[in-house]
Amino acid sequence: MAAPPGTPKKRKGPLVAVIIAVVLVLGGAGGVWYWQADSGSSAATEDLPKNSRLEQLTAPDPGALRYGDGVDAMCGAMEKAMTARGYRRISGSTTEGGINCRFITPGLSLLTDGAIMMSSDVAIWRDGAEDRYQRFFDKAVRMRDAEQKNPEYESTKIEHFPAGDGGYVFHRVRKAAGATGARTDTEALFRSGDDLVWVAVWGNVHRAAKDGERVLADPLTEEITYREISDIVKSLSGEGKPGDPQITKPDLAEHPTLAAAKANPVAEGTTGDKVCAKFEAAAAGKLAVTRVANRSACTYEPPKGTSHKDGSVHRKVEISVGLGQKNSNTPAEEDMARELQSLVERASDKTYEFGRIHELPVGDAGYAVYYTVKGAGGDSSGSVQAGYVVGDTTHVLIKVTTRVANGKDMVAPPEDAMITDLATVLTAIGS
Repeated sequence: MAAPPGTPKKRKGPLVAVIIAVVLVLGGAGGVWYWQADSGSSAATEDLPKNSRLEQLTAPDPGALRYGDGVDAMCGAMEKAMTARGYRRISGSTTEGGINCRFITPGLSLLTDGAIMMSSDVAIWRDGAEDRYQRFFDKAVRMRDAEQKNPEYESTKIEHFPAGDGGYVFHRVRKAAGATGARTDTEALFRSGDDLVWVAVWGNVHRAAKDGERVLADPLTEEITYREISDIVKSLSGEGKPGDPQITKPDLAEHPTLAAAKANPVAEGTTGDKVCAKFEAAAAGKLAVTRVANRSACTYEPPKGTSHKDGSVHRKVEISVGLGQKNSNTPAEEDMARELQSLVERASDKTYEFGRIHELPVGDAGYAVYYTVKGAGGDSSGSVQAGYVVGDTTHVLIKVTTRVANGKDMVAPPEDAMITDLATVLTAIGS
């Protein structure tokens, strides 16, 4: 059969094939693609069908994206365009002589049912485009043929991708399996002269827990992934008008007390012990708490013998600092978002009642949420949980739980009182 649009004729001699493997990473980061060397070759070529959803696109210019200046420069040049589409850059690396940049959906964008979770890799190679294109295409054909026989896949196909001098788009949908939600993987590879550009999008539709039980994610539709890849190409080339971002911005409210506090973040890499020492020196006395020994996080409670007279306030303060690795597939912001998601999913338990999630103007990203928990009899407690991140590695988590004596009962204080206590903690631990 004839070679597909943009595919060079098969050259004689052995070729080095490239394995494109999908590795599933649970959580906000979705899946990850890797290229690894393989031996052997396939003579598979074919005419590729066209898709009416795909319009002719201009290929991005590697020079304009600072390809020649290295990984950090190119990924940084892409970052503005990808951020405008709702992504967060998490890493960059070299791959087979080219450069690959990875972007993910920020976890705070996945707080509502039906939110789209997409991750994207963008890779560019200069020189040797014909051979590399052929190797990728041959491998994609073999993967498609195998997956079409695999009952775990709902659909898998290869179509013409009209960008630059032409290429292909490889689309597949994997069904939900066991405790894992369904997911969609779509990648486009196209040439422009002797440059090769690869754009991959993978993910699913987030589903909120129902009645305390996790709900499996739905796959992304073909329309979503084809449109997203086209919009990424437009954004990076500067030609054409990209559609609106499909990733939702976090829906966070503003609270005047948090804005007025103007608390400084801890320095990136600061240990939990140092943060807790600052709290003890500046605010433990104000909140009438003392440290409790032998707890994993720094925990503070009222001293023994504290009065329970009517109107007395009893607080528990917990502070922890998580330190992660740089260039991790789950940066600190994702740890923070997962912690928040885990908390708000308790809303299906009728003993929990949540207020709005507020933006926390500390560090690079953060949140604060007030909620109450009904106890036995007339008892209840109020809590405010807050988290923020500094850089890619440092995640600060604060939880203040308070009960106020009201006759024979212990009741939750109002949200504003709890937010004021949170502002006291934030100000105390800031560097």
